[in-house]
Amino acid sequence: MTQLENRPHIDDRRLDLLDANPAEFIELFAVDEFLHDSTIMSSVESLDQWTVYSYVRAGRFFVVAQEIVERKVSPILVADIGEEEFDSIVDAARSYWLKSQ
Repeated sequence: MTQLENRPHIDDRRLDLLDANPAEFIELFAVDEFLHDSTIMSSVESLDQWTVYSYVRAGRFFVVAQEIVERKVSPILVADIGEEEFDSIVDAARSYWLKSQ
C-alpha cells in the first residue's frame, strides 16, 4: 500500500515518448538511473518476468508494463487514469485491507 500511495510525481518532457515511441520510452528507463529507480514497482507480486513502472505526471497516474521475454519483443501495456481517481482507488483498497486485518 505504501508503494502505491507514494508514487513519484515526475515532470520530465522525455516521458512524452510514451505516446510517440513506446519502445524508445522503455529504453529511456533502462538507461536513466533516476527514472528507473524512482518508478520501478519492485514489490509487484505475482508478475515474474515483467517490468512494471508507475508514476504521476500532469495530474495522471501511469502504469507501464512489459513482459521480459528472451529474443522476442513483447507488447508494452499502458494504463493511465486521473490522479484523483487513482487516489480514491488506493483509499478504497487501504480501507478494505484494514477491515480484513
